Amino acid sequence: MPALVTKGVDVSSWRMLTLSYDSPFMNLALEEALARRSLSEGSQYLPTVRFWRNPKSVVIGRFQEAALEVDLAECNLSQVQIARRFTGGGTVFHDEGTLNLTIVTRPTDKLTILKFQEQNLQVVSDALRNLGLECSLSAPNSIFAYDRKICGAAAALGKTFAFWHCSIMVTTNTHLLERVLSPSKTRTSTIFVHSK
Repeated sequence: MPALVTKGVDVSSWRMLTLSYDSPFMNLALEEALARRSLSEGSQYLPTVRFWRNPKSVVIGRFQEAALEVDLAECNLSQVQIARRFTGGGTVFHDEGTLNLTIVTRPTDKLTILKFQEQNLQVVSDALRNLGLECSLSAPNSIFAYDRKICGAAAALGKTFAFWHCSIMVTTNTHLLERVLSPSKTRTSTIFVHSK
């Protein structure tokens, strides 16, 4: 386990999950359950690392409106499901060529959501470099390789949990991604957050 993620933590006490469901709704429900479990008073809590994949799907952030982020007709035509996660951040496309990584642990003193993002993105970036990929961090939540975004992340920080997940494009179908992700260029009055 990378030092930045496990600093001050006995690595033997971590749990690794490689569990993926055939449904984006089940995968995202498990993500939220992992965070909520850490909220339970007196529960036996294990810091968790999860590697998982989704079927073809668009995952929108907690504060986003699907119609402003996604070509709904193209999603229907291409059988791409649309799901919402409990964390903020922008809209992402998942398929079997996208590797998702989740880290759930207890917060430490003075940990901010930006610091948590930075630490975990650095770990992923270092791992990608060790595999021979030249990449760079782009604050607050992205990794770029050859001027193209290959990883986006989102986080949630509570009193009893620190939750972070990212999506890494490995062999993602970028042609389908471009067809289904179509943020509106029209300025509309909305309470929801647009992807950038």
